Amino acid sequence: MRVSSSGGVRTAAAALAAALLLAGCGSNDAPVPGRDDPAGAGSPAGPTLAELGPALAKVLAADGPVLCWLDEGDNWHADAYDTDFRKIVASADYTPLTQPLAQIAAKAQVEPDAVVVVDPCGGGTHPDLSPVSPDGKEIAVQVGDGISGHIGRLDVATGEFTDVSAAQEGDGYATEDVNQQDPGFTPDGTLWFRDNMEIASVDRTGRLTHHKIRTGCDAGWSGDDPYYFRPLGDDAVLCPVVHPSGRFAAWGDGSELDLRVITGKVDDADRIPGEPPYWMGLRTNSEDYATCLPLMWLSATELLCHDGGGTGPGGGFYTLRIDPGLARDDYDVLHTTNLAVSRVIAPKTDRGITAFGLSGDHRNLYLLGEDDVYRVDLTAAGSEPQKLGPAPDHHRATNLKDNFVAP
Repeated sequence: MRVSSSGGVRTAAAALAAALLLAGCGSNDAPVPGRDDPAGAGSPAGPTLAELGPALAKVLAADGPVLCWLDEGDNWHADAYDTDFRKIVASADYTPLTQPLAQIAAKAQVEPDAVVVVDPCGGGTHPDLSPVSPDGKEIAVQVGDGISGHIGRLDVATGEFTDVSAAQEGDGYATEDVNQQDPGFTPDGTLWFRDNMEIASVDRTGRLTHHKIRTGCDAGWSGDDPYYFRPLGDDAVLCPVVHPSGRFAAWGDGSELDLRVITGKVDDADRIPGEPPYWMGLRTNSEDYATCLPLMWLSATELLCHDGGGTGPGGGFYTLRIDPGLARDDYDVLHTTNLAVSRVIAPKTDRGITAFGLSGDHRNLYLLGEDDVYRVDLTAAGSEPQKLGPAPDHHRATNLKDNFVAP
């Protein structure tokens, strides 16, 4: 069985989680996350397919941080913790997918590793989509790739796979193969996916909708194929860190931060794919925090940044105060301004931070080190990293949901 993690990553953020090696150290007087409190681990015989869907939906809906790890059989496990990162409140295990995915591969006459379910903490190509439907009844599956990919739904109660793409092929004369990839569910249960050069969705009735593609960020185009998208209303946006207004995005590779207005379809006659109509270059006036890899808008005016220069995930986190009026629709305008660091969230450290991510409610930032776990309250001014306890030791292959491994 092949499980996809965060494909299509093209920036320095990918390097931050290329090798997430977490070594745990135990304690006699406190539970160690993922070891001393294995809540939801399932029956002695192991979890069933019918249990997987609801369990996974519960994990991904949790308010606390979600940690994912691979076992020795390359099956993903996902654990949702409380906000203190001490108690597992929900767990899911991909092991029950092994047999049904093998059956899907055999029926489709493809290699077993060509049948893909995105990892629970992944979604690098579609971060707002989920591998499981909101009701926990279906898993999104991709079959094949290249020029003839199919997508579909796996019913966890019956094990039946519905090939959504096959229903669109029909049996008449066709000019090209169906090529649909990267499926995932929105909160209303609609299945979104990439359809050749377009972004489409299909609802529970089988109604197919193609969505307008809005771009402005380099992240949305790789060669001739869009590989990164997120739903924004009825449109598909090819930008990762979209402002709450939906009008522009923060885009940067760590050397310079741009505000890029999200424009119309990528095939507009006077534009080339990925070319923004306007951008505002932003630089900090701090020598200590000179680069900004944008992570998330904390509000309409405050942007969370990671300074990845030199020390990887331990490079430090801070915010910039940005006037949304800087993002304008002017064409052929380039302007650069310097901004002061608004507040330091977590200073640079040599503690060996190997991964970072958000709580499900986006109120806390978690930093995982080789030995310890730290938390920073994003809602409180002046909050500093708080040591929560020893890091988990899940087979030294660990990842955090919303760890910003995105273009």
